[in-house]
Amino acid sequence: MQKLIVFESISVDGCFADADGGMSWAHAGRDDPEFADWVGGNASAGSALLFGRKTYEIMEAFWPTPLAAEQMPVVAPCG
Repeated sequence: MQKLIVFESISVDGCFADADGGMSWAHAGRDDPEFADWVGGNASAGSALLFGRKTYEIMEAFWPTPLAAEQMPVVAPCG
């Protein structure tokens, strides 16, 4: 049986998006090498990512783009 590890970004009020529906706050630390290594390790071979429908639709549209390959080159090929 595989282990399920949950990584969730959520604000104190229980929402992911800000008051205007934006999610840019979740990417504020993307220039952090330690965080980038952690994210890359979680998306590496042998791992599976489980999303809700809306998040999946966002990710499905993003990962095949050149921007995804530029911003997250370790994770983008897994998408």
